[in-house]
Amino acid sequence: MQFLKRNWFPMTLVLSFIAGYVFRDIGVALNPESFGTYTVVIVIFLITGYTMPTEALVRGVTDLKLHLYMEIFIFVVFPLYVLASTLLLGDLFRPEVVAGLFALAVLPTTITSCTVFTQATNGNVAGTMFNAAFSNLVGVFLSPLLLSLMLQSTGRALPMDQLTGIFIRLGILMIIPIAIGQIMRRVYPAFSEKHGPVLRKSTSIAILLVVFFNVAAAAVDEAFMANLGTMGGPTVYLIISHLVLLALAWGGAKLFRLGRANEMSVIFTAPHKTLALGAPLVAIYFADRPEVIGIALLPVILYHLVELLVAGVLRSRLVAD
Repeated sequence: MQFLKRNWFPMTLVLSFIAGYVFRDIGVALNPESFGTYTVVIVIFLITGYTMPTEALVRGVTDLKLHLYMEIFIFVVFPLYVLASTLLLGDLFRPEVVAGLFALAVLPTTITSCTVFTQATNGNVAGTMFNAAFSNLVGVFLSPLLLSLMLQSTGRALPMDQLTGIFIRLGILMIIPIAIGQIMRRVYPAFSEKHGPVLRKSTSIAILLVVFFNVAAAAVDEAFMANLGTMGGPTVYLIISHLVLLALAWGGAKLFRLGRANEMSVIFTAPHKTLALGAPLVAIYFADRPEVIGIALLPVILYHLVELLVAGVLRSRLVAD
């Protein structure tokens, strides 16, 4: 029961993906014209804005060396690694998979899990919370821009009119709800503090719905399963990449002498990517190309499962040490 309690989200994430394929007709019926997806995305970012601990930005602003290191790793090192490695691999991966890898690369870090793991290993919790909150706030604007640049570098850029439409949708579905949530946090702070864990858990459930709806929409396409069968190579790539990026982040922290507490903050924050922004970003960015969404979501989902598994192993080892 303890195992199920700790790992309910990764397991239900896999089940949600399977359900989207098996019950694709139901998923499509419940999501006419992507209405269900858009509604759930608005709810996710309204709750995200309401529960995001932006007070941590004020409390943790002093350690500039740590913050610069973290944000550069999240938004520069990680994307450059993915861009360089996919270019070296050539046409080994399908374009839809590469689009998903790029979407993964530009995401901010997690908010909840990185804080939990940092705290469990006696790391710098304030530093983790600052960079988690800051990267997620910046990521709402920066991630789509970086994704556009990465796609452009490989000749897969979208036409300007489609790109403009994407940013309008992102503003309506993500930025405005986050802003409203932050205002609500200022007006009703006590409710956020008291019910924050429950609200954050509800966003996890909402993410499962986003995955279900979009996999169902993609599964209607007969080519989906054929593409799905090609994910063995990308899965190995994601596992190796996470371990490489983890080693780079940890090695850099030691090189710059950030200290043990900051090292724990770095390894559970810098190489991690949030599914809370990843699933909606893929769904909105590729809304005009539904055949891309299902496959592009897979790298984001798989990487999230890998990072949670590796973090769990590291946590046990580091706590034991």
